[in-house]
Amino acid sequence: LSYPAISDAVLGEPATLPGTLVAVAGAAFSGYRFVRECKRRSRKLSRMEKELNAELLTLLIPNGPFADRPYGDTEFELKQLRGKRRILAVCGSALQLREALVPFRALRRRFAQASVLVVAVPNDGSNANDWGIEDTEIKSVQYLAEAGYPKQWVDYFESLVGNDDDDDNEGKRGMNGEIAWFGLSNSGKSFGSGFGGALRPIEILGQSLRPLDSLDEDDTNYTGGGSDDVLSILAAQTQFYQALTSGDRAGMDQIYSSVTSDLLDEGDAYIEGWDKCLGEGARPSDMKTSGSDVLVASDTEAYSTTIEFPLVDGTTSADATLLAVQKWIRSTTDDEWKLQLHQTIPWSADTRAGATLRCDCRGCTALTREPVSQYNFRGMID
Repeated sequence: LSYPAISDAVLGEPATLPGTLVAVAGAAFSGYRFVRECKRRSRKLSRMEKELNAELLTLLIPNGPFADRPYGDTEFELKQLRGKRRILAVCGSALQLREALVPFRALRRRFAQASVLVVAVPNDGSNANDWGIEDTEIKSVQYLAEAGYPKQWVDYFESLVGNDDDDDNEGKRGMNGEIAWFGLSNSGKSFGSGFGGALRPIEILGQSLRPLDSLDEDDTNYTGGGSDDVLSILAAQTQFYQALTSGDRAGMDQIYSSVTSDLLDEGDAYIEGWDKCLGEGARPSDMKTSGSDVLVASDTEAYSTTIEFPLVDGTTSADATLLAVQKWIRSTTDDEWKLQLHQTIPWSADTRAGATLRCDCRGCTALTREPVSQYNFRGMID
């Protein structure tokens, strides 16, 4: 901007109009770059500040199955768990947590395999029993931690979503009645966060919370006491994979419910019919599974998970494993369990998922994932 004033003294000639325009344009561009860099650094410092603040939050780690109480007395700050556990925290009301935690409960053993602690943070004073989770379930798999001081956690969530006003929305504090979550890696750095909308833990696992060790195709199934429903679903899951790997269309029709899943219709994705999915060269012939388990969420809804080992160059590999989740439904307790949704995602220690496969009675659709930054809303950690 000083070009017109110093041009004659420095260059030995008066300033020209083109030279002045170039100088002004250069100054404007430099100013724009300066402001953009300041904002970028400010966001980075804000993220670092939020990560440091998160380290002061406390939690209780669940006890083992033979303890008389679900949680111990020792409170751990998140910084004490750095390098040992990953953290995935979810905040909401009792009704929101009851619904949102169902897929987390279904994947409880997968969170344990990934060394993840899920922290459910109530903003209304509710507890695990209000969310439909019994003490025996908490102790069976040590994945569901308890917030040490729930108000401290809620205040932290409120600072993330940037709501300064409490609108007294049916007693839900600060977040306008929306549910929110954030996750921290082993190093204590954020890998994602979200505000409002549905939580999809299987995709968070595939993207950011991969297993720490290679998965074993010889792992036994978890029967959880062997209730009739659990055994029936495990048997139905076996029939599903037999039909899938052998190309048995009639068997597939027998397993699936006629009730379709809305997840297959997201984004108007193309659904490949089962005739093509089960065709020679398209179906996963000779694929193995291991470590199946079941969560019976209610009398009419249940979930199963398993680890898939597809053939790669004629052999199974721990580097090409898939995590699969099935949703089972029925109308009454007298009916058989029917499969409504089957979803898989790459899940191994060295592979980050880039897509997920969803199937219902119509067929399957493959959806690619956008960069993980899509999880971040309204000025949260990232």
